[in-house]
Amino acid sequence: MPIRYAIEQQRLTITAEGHVDFEEGLAVFTNGLTKYNDSQPLRPCILIDIRLSKENRSADELKGIAAMVSQQVKNARIAIVVESELLYGLSRMFAVYVSRDAAVIKIFSEEVTALQWLTNESQIG
Repeated sequence: MPIRYAIEQQRLTITAEGHVDFEEGLAVFTNGLTKYNDSQPLRPCILIDIRLSKENRSADELKGIAAMVSQQVKNARIAIVVESELLYGLSRMFAVYVSRDAAVIKIFSEEVTALQWLTNESQIG
């Protein structure tokens, strides 16, 4: 499956590989957030790993994903791991569209650094 989620160690991880159909991806992401919210995390931590993604989402698609995230989480920490300049730029656009009270978003090129940031509770932004 090109997109999947896992809930582990108080963290939701979304992983996308290759080409992901927008509707399918949104459904998987929404399902993952719903199940994650059921676990009632104190401060939501979400890792989005798109290093192997081949996507080039439109601004409207990014706005749709951001609206869903903004509705489902508050005060979350979201780390996005990318490998290309294109995915970095798309991730920056996504971060702009997510409401400020929903999440603090940072973009990383290495998963280990992203995980360190997510688990460091003393960092605020």
